[in-house]
Amino acid sequence: MPFYIYAGIERFAPDSGKFAVDVLEDAGVAITPGKDFGANQAERYVRFAYTRSMSDLQEGVRRLGKFLSSPLKNASPRRQPRAGNA
Repeated sequence: MPFYIYAGIERFAPDSGKFAVDVLEDAGVAITPGKDFGANQAERYVRFAYTRSMSDLQEGVRRLGKFLSSPLKNASPRRQPRAGNA
């Protein structure tokens, strides 16, 4: 039975490696860039493993949600808020 999710991130960032580092540094959640799992548009994907306790997973989802809903300094243009939405 799989214990991971391979998710597209193109809505949030163009580079899965940089995105994974940003998530780790800013949200404290470790994810793996898609480039570690193949070459087919790997920069557009990351892998989430769910091998932790349910409470850890819930905390990770909370942190990830907060990260994705707030713009970052030096973020890619896709992560920047639109005018009037800041």
